[in-house]
Amino acid sequence: MNGIELRADSTGSIELVCERTEADADPPRLRPFSGGDEFGLVVDGLRPGERVTLFADEYEFDGT
Repeated sequence: MNGIELRADSTGSIELVCERTEADADPPRLRPFSGGDEFGLVVDGLRPGERVTLFADEYEFDGT
């Protein structure tokens, strides 16, 4: 898995937007998780092999 560094905006927020290729599919289910210094979101209900595009305003690839 590659690491991508995102910087919070002036309000301390980061907005991630995903767009799926299956526009006619049912809405996905989202499950947030957090613990220690890690947090994230699991997206359920996608079709096997479905492609999703992730958009972020500002990022830096950290090379790992």
